[in-house]
Amino acid sequence: LTKAAPSVFAVTTYDVDGGPSVGTAFVVASDGSKSFLLTSLDVVRAGTARPGPAIKVRQGTEELEAELWTWDDKRDLALLIVQIVAVWLWGIEP
Repeated sequence: LTKAAPSVFAVTTYDVDGGPSVGTAFVVASDGSKSFLLTSLDVVRAGTARPGPAIKVRQGTEELEAELWTWDDKRDLALLIVQIVAVWLWGIEP
């Protein structure tokens, strides 16, 4: 768990009814300027509509806005993009 911690983020947004929606995401890829985080589509589903609620990711005291890039309804997965270089789950830095 300690090794994975640098790649795990808390996700906060609002659901389709306007209530709070929270979950977690982890880094699956990172390049020189952004990171891609995988989360549950159920957490960010309201973001699939336009305009959708803001999606925030937090790690410690740092909070960033995330962009919902794509999703897979059948697998309940969503891919977020954040403008930060983060450590991948496997500990590989770009």
